[in-house]
Amino acid sequence: MKIMKSFAISLLFLSWRCFATTIDSMSVCSLYLFEPLPSSTNGLGLTGTGFIVANKGTNYLITNWHVLSGREWPATNSTDSKGSFPKDVIIFCNSKVLGNWIPVSEPLYDTNGVPLWLEDKSGGLNIDVVALPLTFHDDRVQLYPLDLNLENVDMQLSPAMSVSIIGFPNNLTNPGEFPVWKTGNIASDPDIDYKKKPLMLVSVIIRKGMSGSPVIARSIGTYIDKEGNTDVHTGITDKFLGVLSRYQPDNEIAYVWKSRVISEILEHGQRGALVTKQ
Repeated sequence: MKIMKSFAISLLFLSWRCFATTIDSMSVCSLYLFEPLPSSTNGLGLTGTGFIVANKGTNYLITNWHVLSGREWPATNSTDSKGSFPKDVIIFCNSKVLGNWIPVSEPLYDTNGVPLWLEDKSGGLNIDVVALPLTFHDDRVQLYPLDLNLENVDMQLSPAMSVSIIGFPNNLTNPGEFPVWKTGNIASDPDIDYKKKPLMLVSVIIRKGMSGSPVIARSIGTYIDKEGNTDVHTGITDKFLGVLSRYQPDNEIAYVWKSRVISEILEHGQRGALVTKQ
């Protein structure tokens, strides 16, 4: 495997079924999540999407509060029809042999039943994003953390601009466990927080399993910076926008938590609170 860096993106080259294949660097960031349910007798469970970020020597799984808690957001009832809640999350991580995946399990609660994830200091019912510190050790796994510096790329955002959501709609994957890319458009003024929360709206059709997906704006060759200048680059430039969350199917509108909430959780977040209401 060779790694070629080209400006803001790295393309990963590997032998895939005896011919050369190019894998986008963002395709190895998004990870498929499965959460077994204690109530299930046939191996069924909840699914979602997540990605890894590194902070001060620790790797964190970033996804939605409702994905790990197994509860509706902003309500607190179970997403399982039998009222069961997950206790562990299985993360399908990339193997060091790219094109293979290793399922690793992480507990969601300590021995006292307190959530292990970090959430915003205002609580998971206010900000639907969490950061779960990873504790597993498996030499077969290769993590590809998303670079949070991509949120600082000097790209001007505007309504109607195209964005990419990278996840697993209805458990659909590319060959193996590579994610599916869906395209939407920014549906609110990005500099304004929707309903006074760090949210923006995206017009896109979303399916179950995509909650927790990273959302990016991508430019090939040229983009407009925040000063209105045209920046010409060779290759691809990505700007990280945030984390996909709630979906309004009647309006075909999705909520995206802005990228800054991740840094705020990592720096000032708190352990998840017990939620007893069902």
